[in-house]
Amino acid sequence: AAAPPARRPPPASMLDPGGGGSFIADHSLLAACAIFLAVKLGLDLFSSPEAFLSELDEGAAAEGKSRGFGWLQADLRMPLPPWAELQEACHLVGTHGGKYMYLCASRDMGYDGCKQSSDFSDYYGKPVYVCSGGEVGGR
Repeated sequence: AAAPPARRPPPASMLDPGGGGSFIADHSLLAACAIFLAVKLGLDLFSSPEAFLSELDEGAAAEGKSRGFGWLQADLRMPLPPWAELQEACHLVGTHGGKYMYLCASRDMGYDGCKQSSDFSDYYGKPVYVCSGGEVGGR
């Protein structure tokens, strides 16, 4: 007797209870909401990035910590100094908002607007501050 023919999986159209429609057509409300949220987020971020980021930073600001300047904004072409060097002098880590930004071991090292940085404090395991210095290009 001949062996029965091998079973083939059913066509994809039989697996789709909606009759073969696409995901987006079947879930148009979900897709419309996702597109709306993506556009709104993009507009909020690109129209006023500092205001958008400050809203995200409210929780950290209430604790006296800053997430406004961290790993993503730092210019790390040079490695961060060891803790001992950071205690002796602040370390230039980039620019933000038209000002030079320094990493400092304490708030009272001669710079203005020092805020504790969650990112760099986590890295060093001790409170570390990001402070603003002079204006970029200032004379």
